[in-house]
Amino acid sequence: MNNSLDTITGQQLMELELNEPRFIIENILPSGLHILAGSPKIGKSWLVLWLCQMIATGEDVWGFKTTKGKVLYLCLEDKLPRIKNRLMSITENGSEATAFATESLPLGGGLVQQIENYIVGNPDTLLVVIDTLQQIRTLGSDNMSYASDYKDISALKTVSDKHDIAIICVHHLRKMKDDDPFNMISGTMGLSGSADGSYVLVRENRMSTKAKLSMTGRDIQDMEIKLEFDKVNCLWKLIEHDAYDDFANDESMIKAICNYIKKNGKFHDTSTRLIKELAGIGFVEEITPATLSKKLRNHVETLSDKFNIQVEFIRTSDKRILSIRDGNDDDDSNIA
Repeated sequence: MNNSLDTITGQQLMELELNEPRFIIENILPSGLHILAGSPKIGKSWLVLWLCQMIATGEDVWGFKTTKGKVLYLCLEDKLPRIKNRLMSITENGSEATAFATESLPLGGGLVQQIENYIVGNPDTLLVVIDTLQQIRTLGSDNMSYASDYKDISALKTVSDKHDIAIICVHHLRKMKDDDPFNMISGTMGLSGSADGSYVLVRENRMSTKAKLSMTGRDIQDMEIKLEFDKVNCLWKLIEHDAYDDFANDESMIKAICNYIKKNGKFHDTSTRLIKELAGIGFVEEITPATLSKKLRNHVETLSDKFNIQVEFIRTSDKRILSIRDGNDDDDSNIA
């Protein structure tokens, strides 16, 4: 690195063709380094084993679509007989796309290179699970400082960023309760501060089969998913989630866009222009062009599936264009 900062202007940045975050599980698990924390014996390992199976086979997770790919599961607190028994409990067929390892080198002692070597040999890898984080940390690390926590997580984050994969580190919670579940993650704020996403699994009470999975991250919306552990099939089953509550919050904007397209048939211009057009038909909420575009991206599938409104995002050399059209001019919208 030289003595000069490598900078880019806002205009140059807006003109760059950059990839959007890749989601391994729609809406809830993007590529990056993530912490999944919960109390001991709550069922974290059952959860990540099932997630591995779903991604390896390309099956939906609680109604969210997955990207099918290979998975590496470092189950460092278990032996093969227990892993086999658990796998047999959740599926009839093991997948060739899931690889298990019960031993690894520690962080700072070769683990990163082991993971890199596996990914190079298996370029379709999408997810690496480390169960648990404490098992790969250096000896004598019970009293970790913020700097040490940040350094350990950053080493793994470098791998996830380089290969555009998700890495989940299974971890524990503090015994002390907190109104903010993310404050209960064991260790310093260096863990959650350096991670791209944090997930906290908390039971209603110790004997309950019901739990709440809270999640927050750089590329996901904060949300909670209510789950119940099915003891017969050993699965965390969905009770409800608030992943689509944002549709209710954006309903007036969605209605305005649908009514505009119903009247005009199509729109092909910038988000700035669209805000002015919507104001002309009575949509007066304050919203920036960037926020409008982001909200539209979140609702592309809903607009298509529910209202037959097709949205495309087009980049030119100097601007971003929204192309919105009625997918079926003969279809009567039900949202007016």
